[in-house]
Amino acid sequence: MATPAAATTGTPKELCVNTPTPFKGDRSKLRTFLLDCELYLLINQEIYDHDDKKIAFVLSYLTGGDASMWKNQWLQSKRTGTRITLGTYAAFYDDLTDAFKEEEQVQNALHKLHNLRQTKNMLAEELNTEFRLLVGRAGLTWPTCSKWAIALHGMYESCLFNLNCILVSLS
Repeated sequence: MATPAAATTGTPKELCVNTPTPFKGDRSKLRTFLLDCELYLLINQEIYDHDDKKIAFVLSYLTGGDASMWKNQWLQSKRTGTRITLGTYAAFYDDLTDAFKEEEQVQNALHKLHNLRQTKNMLAEELNTEFRLLVGRAGLTWPTCSKWAIALHGMYESCLFNLNCILVSLS
């Protein structure tokens, strides 16, 4: 009978969880894509234990559109003769985020915050989630974000009490 230690000393197996959604170049989806990749690489770190493996994993999900074109150009830039040298994962990550950064992310988030309204069928929790996501994208801190919360004049009056409770929990 094998001991528990002996059972875990074999070749590591990749954990079967959802893989990242392929990235096609939509700048607004880059952050989510990279977080999904990071999580996958983290839980499978015994498999993806070298920068080349991590880079190859992420590159394999750059499929179609601008992302595929960027991948091809990036790989060509790493070619020396017949050899491709990928470099460090940190440098690759920087190259990818520089290429697909959302130039006006803060301005877009602030604009959406300004126009955020509760629709007739929208729950207060949904409005709160959207509010928190936009606050994060805008890079706002609590004193600033409390001013935005006060400005949520598009919320139905019946939900104002719930928002007040939520805002107190943020502080």
